[in-house]
Parts: sequence; structure tokens; C-alpha cells
Amino acid sequence: MWAKVESNVVTELYPNPKPVVIGDVSYPKNIFTSWTEDELKAANIYPVIHDTRQYKDPKYYKNSDPVYAYKATITINGITHKKVVTKSYTGTVAMDLAELKVAHKESVNDHAASNLKQTDWYALRALDGGTAMPDSIKNHRIAVRTKANEMCNLIDAATDVDALAALYVYNSDDPPIRPLGEFPII
Repeated sequence: MWAKVESNVVTELYPNPKPVVIGDVSYPKNIFTSWTEDELKAANIYPVIHDTRQYKDPKYYKNSDPVYAYKATITINGITHKKVVTKSYTGTVAMDLAELKVAHKESVNDHAASNLKQTDWYALRALDGGTAMPDSIKNHRIAVRTKANEMCNLIDAATDVDALAALYVYNSDDPPIRPLGEFPII
């Protein structure tokens, strides 16, 4: 992504290459790929650097609309950029925790139902007076329901949006695990 800057103000964004007019000269869209970064900067077209320091996961937060600004120099995550346009966010608002909890618990229960559906025929066969359900299947079904209840309890226990989001963050173990856990596999 690039931006045109005039008098230190972003006047146009180029999310994709397109023909541009610089001064009185029209240029084809391939200038974005064939010109060097310095050549583009000389024509007041600057790369857009994403400054995500104020950006939060949109599954849990409403981020402000992005703000585009020309920066002579900026350091983001230890990297200094010169003569760039930044795409940044001025703030975030947490989504409603109660609504998020309802949605996450519905997702857990849907996942559990889908998991149980694979072995429903064993339960129906046993209920209809046919062959008894194997213990391994019975234990798996119990484990799925137990895990779904544990997950819903963890979701209910989250005191804020950050705590809810943290339930889904995998650690660096091998294999990685998350506080919410996973459903058992048959």
C-alpha cells in the first residue's frame, strides 16, 4: 500500500497499483513495482507502514478507523522508518463481555454437538434395544460433555475481555496448549 503526500498531508491512498498523475505527467500503474522506493518518495508517493501498537483483536474490540499520517521518522517495534506514511489507530473499545460470553459458549456447545453427532448412532442403536454402546464410545461422549462444561465455566469466569481472549492464546509448548483446552479426540 502507498500514499500520496502533499505538504506533509496524505492526499490519496493506493491500496493497489493504479495509474497516477504526478504534476502534469500521467504514469502507468507499474511504477509501483518497477520504481525503487526512493524514486517513489521523490514523487511524493510513500509506503504505508502499519502501526498496530494501538490495534486490538477485532473479535474482542472495536478499533477506531485507521488514521493515515506522514512521518519523517518513526520507530515501530524497534525498527526505525524514514519518510513513510503510517496507518495507525487512535483507540479501541472492548465489546460487551456478556454478549461475547454468550457467543463463545454457543460456539463451544456447537462444537461439542458436532463432535457428539459422530457417535450418536451408537446411542440410538443402544436406545432402540440393539447392541450396547462400547465403553470407549460412552467414555468419549462423557469426556466431550465434561470438556464443554469446563470450557463454558472458564468462559463464564472471565472477568474482562482480555481474560476471555487469553483463554484462546496458545503457549509455545510442543504441542502448544491454550488455557481453554481442546475437545477430546476419539
